Amino acid sequence: MQIHSAWLALAAALFGLERLQSGVIASKQACSNWQFDLHSGHTQMDKVFIKDLRVQGILGIHEWERVTPREIVINVTLYADTRRAARTDDIADCVDYSAMAKKIRAHAESAARMTVEALANDLAEICLQEPKVRKVVVRVDKPGAVPEAASVGVELERARQARKKK
Repeated sequence: MQIHSAWLALAAALFGLERLQSGVIASKQACSNWQFDLHSGHTQMDKVFIKDLRVQGILGIHEWERVTPREIVINVTLYADTRRAARTDDIADCVDYSAMAKKIRAHAESAARMTVEALANDLAEICLQEPKVRKVVVRVDKPGAVPEAASVGVELERARQARKKK
């Protein structure tokens, strides 16, 4: 048991984690509910994804990019605890990827952003409005933007901000 405690302390120090009860360690950053149990290796953050969502929208800094909508490819990974949804088998307990894809599509098609970074950040904020989503990874690709490349783009990660205790 003493060796186990030493490993927990070492892991906590190396990865900026804090030891909780029952051998569970968690991130000191309160912006995520991610937890990792060293005993079982189980994370409590599951992934719900939307892969290769193709939309048409205005995106770019050049004058010619501001005229005609172009293809934008969006990939989103939503981090949430899906155990309740798995138990109840009820869509109300799920992160509704169909509804999320509609919101993402609507924004990407209407935002007319100048930069891929701005659009990706907008989409991350939209995803984090869903209460069940704790963290999101958004990737926005502009196929054909650079002739020598299949695609260019940005991938970013955002997490829900911690609520300040009073």
